Amino acid sequence: MLAGCGGSQIGAPIGMQQNGLAALHSGRANFPLQNPDAETIPLTIVNSTGNYANKNVYFLLYGQGVAPDKKWYHVVNAAGKMKLCTSTNGKYSADYSFNLAKVSTIQIPTMRAARLYISFNKKLLLIVNEKGVPSPPKANNSHASNVNYNTIWDFVEWTYNPAFPKGSGWNGNITNVDATNIAMQFNVVGSDETGKRLDLTSGMKPGDYSMFRASLQGNPDFKNLILPKTQRVLSPADGIASEASPGGPVFSPTYLDDYLNKVWTKYETDSLTMETNLFGQWAGQVKGGELVFTQQNGSPKLDPVVFSKPTTLQAFANDNICVSGCKKKGEWQQEDVNNQLRSAFLAAIMRSTLLTDTTIGIKYESKYCKESENFYQATTTNVYAKYLHANALEGRAYGFGFDDTCDQSSFRVVRIPKKLTVKLVRD
Repeated sequence: MLAGCGGSQIGAPIGMQQNGLAALHSGRANFPLQNPDAETIPLTIVNSTGNYANKNVYFLLYGQGVAPDKKWYHVVNAAGKMKLCTSTNGKYSADYSFNLAKVSTIQIPTMRAARLYISFNKKLLLIVNEKGVPSPPKANNSHASNVNYNTIWDFVEWTYNPAFPKGSGWNGNITNVDATNIAMQFNVVGSDETGKRLDLTSGMKPGDYSMFRASLQGNPDFKNLILPKTQRVLSPADGIASEASPGGPVFSPTYLDDYLNKVWTKYETDSLTMETNLFGQWAGQVKGGELVFTQQNGSPKLDPVVFSKPTTLQAFANDNICVSGCKKKGEWQQEDVNNQLRSAFLAAIMRSTLLTDTTIGIKYESKYCKESENFYQATTTNVYAKYLHANALEGRAYGFGFDDTCDQSSFRVVRIPKKLTVKLVRD
């Protein structure tokens, strides 16, 4: 996953790059105020909402320096100059915003875990801790102190480290893991390492956001995820939280319990098969109340990986359910295979395929992944993710943390990027 500010985690392909967007090379950004000393690419924000004038649209961009630089910076002008984030002493007072009526194109500096926040009618204000780390806004924090709760905001995230082979290029996505608040797209143009031209777009088409909300509104279990007044939409995981709204949780913490019980019963006798990327085929079976995955072939020979039965919240939040075989000192392969098994298994819960298909996959070319029309077909399923995909360009969306398995997410990679456009579309 791409690691967000303050250590939050937000989507990116386990099958491609585990635990983060592409590892970056040597860092810059070691000074309080700097000019980018490497290639930049232009970012243009286009307002096609039809509902908000440019003067009512705000944006900000911050991110972390390239490793080994661990400091956090925000962009201060259209040329891409960056300034260190400094403590706000626990207050929502960090104002990094540009107004779209005054600035619509900026140069993107080298930055990892970058977040471009968009907000309507009001600026988004951030808290920065004593170490200079900004806290990403929480979509479900309804406490009176949170000045952003009733603000309509959303974001695009990326890592940019100039063109390959000098750097890793641009890779990023729109994430809906926590919430879906604004109808938007991003388009990145450039080429791959061979020079082949790329022109990649992810997001929603005009009108799709309204269709997405209408679909949720028609489902009694999911309709309360649509927050009154702002019409922002929380994910199920965020909706379970006690502070999700002023009235408390807006989603049931037991929604998946019956389904998970049926899965556990099924695999007491049946075997669940998965083909990993590097370490052969694994078979899972419930033993003593735990799901035990055992390697059937491949090398090196690795220990069994054992999962506990997740709760509804753990499943929606893609929590760590590994109880043994999770990792092994000196053997990176053990942790790697645990990550692959966990991502595929929890994604299969979200997509409700475990009662109808005893084979799951992580490989993009696998039969399981290619037959994505079978996802979300059960009565008990992640309806939030289902309708995000139904209303997304090419069906690509980040509806939960492991939605990148089977290449279903909005994640894109361009090794030699030339320009980035973020378009705010009619909802």
